[in-house]
Amino acid sequence: PAERASLARRAAGAIEHSGQPLDEDGRQLVASLQLAAGNRAGAARQFAEAGRRMLASGAHGSAVVLLERAHPLADETDRAAVAESLAVARAEGGDLDAALALADVLPPVPARSEAAARRGLIHIELAWAA
Repeated sequence: PAERASLARRAAGAIEHSGQPLDEDGRQLVASLQLAAGNRAGAARQFAEAGRRMLASGAHGSAVVLLERAHPLADETDRAAVAESLAVARAEGGDLDAALALADVLPPVPARSEAAARRGLIHIELAWAA
């Protein structure tokens, strides 16, 4: 297992530093390698970015799958942002009840902060999806 984790870590690093931009499939590959290497937070960031890109392209179902995969892996600093994206993906995919339930348990953010502005935009997107 230690050798496999080391190999996965090196492979993920090689792909990330190849100089080529990663598409959604590449991000999923890197995420899987990081997960095999034991880097849960790194895997979460890659799954989340792939999910956000799928959401932006209109592939709501794929976005939900990737963001659901990212959510439990994300560290505390990234988890709320992943949950926000997941709520939007669920709403745009037609699962408004799950989206609103997720939005209801988001942690509070400081007033007049960048996080508050982002949270406001999330609620607007949820309202439009409703």
